[in-house]
Amino acid sequence: MSRSVRVAPEHFAQVKLAIKRSGFPSQQALATELGFVRSTVSNFVNGKPVDYFTFVEICEKLGLDWQKIVDTKQTDKETSMSESKLPVAVILTAIKEETEAVLYHLGGATNTENEEGYFCK
Repeated sequence: MSRSVRVAPEHFAQVKLAIKRSGFPSQQALATELGFVRSTVSNFVNGKPVDYFTFVEICEKLGLDWQKIVDTKQTDKETSMSESKLPVAVILTAIKEETEAVLYHLGGATNTENEEGYFCK
């Protein structure tokens, strides 16, 4: 299963009703109660992808069975994007460049690699 999941379109009304039924006057009130930003709850309610654990936590708070309302259909684009893998070398290079930029910005050393190419103090 993908890390991000969403509410199936046929369950949007059920989710909105569950928010009211659970005593939350607004999406903001639910977000505040859970410690999320409003946009996370809005994405959940409107069927946009949210983190799996966030999805389950919101469902539990609303008394919804997450397995019944999750959208199990992914588009071809979403499936192909979730299955694509970047080479490890590309990921490590990006991490290295970002780390060097942060260290430079914070006034740290600009050369932070040892002879094996690993970051060190």
